[in-house]
Order: sequence, then structure tokens, then C-alpha cells
Amino acid sequence: MPHVVSTLSNDQHYTVWSKPETEGGKIARPAVALKRVLISGKANVANKITTPEGVITQVSDEALDVLKTVPLFQEHVSKGYMKIVTRAVDPDKAAKDMTARDESAPLNPSKGDFEPGGRAAGVAPGVQKII
Repeated sequence: MPHVVSTLSNDQHYTVWSKPETEGGKIARPAVALKRVLISGKANVANKITTPEGVITQVSDEALDVLKTVPLFQEHVSKGYMKIVTRAVDPDKAAKDMTARDESAPLNPSKGDFEPGGRAAGVAPGVQKII
């Protein structure tokens, strides 16, 4: 069975939706969730023992086919937050060549977050500060 390695801090539900039905330009029936796949997160989040750098979720072949159709999952793979592997591997080792963490990851002194210009400075990288 395939596995998905994640470096995201939160669990992710990837959903395939139906198209909403319209009548006279108004929505008669909203979109409905047809299929949903949960990929575990919690990478870079301290638990009682360790702070994992990657988390692995075993998925069925059918679930993997669903994931491959979801644009958000494709974006996460292209940005390096998700990786598909064919067998169970150590998630921390698998995460070594992936994007290290997302912006929702907790602050971590070993990652330089409290250094001058680090994430603890009050503004996340890429966010425009408005005064």
C-alpha cells in the first residue's frame, strides 16, 4: 500500500466535491462532498516525547487516486510539503529532502526562530506589515 509523508503541522482533509446545481442563475443545490481523504499532520509539533519532522499516513490505492485529483494536494506535493512513497519508511528520514515546515509550525529555538530576523520578530516571512 502507498504512504503519504507530510511536513505540515495540521491534519489535512482533501475533498472531492460535486458541482453545485443552479436554476435561473441561483444555486438550487450546493456542492456536496463526494470523497474525502485524511492525511495526518502534526509534523514540527511537540508531543510528549519528540518533535517529529515528518508524519506518515498509509492510504489505499483508491484513496491515492482520489488525492491525485485534488488540486490542493497537488499543490502541497509541488511545494514539498507532501510526498508519496510506495512503502513504509521512517517519516523523519523521508522528510529530510522535503520542505521543512509550514508557516503554522510552532516557534522553535533550534530552527533560529528567536534569532534577530527570525519568525519570533512578529511578522512571518512573506507577510506585509501594515502600520
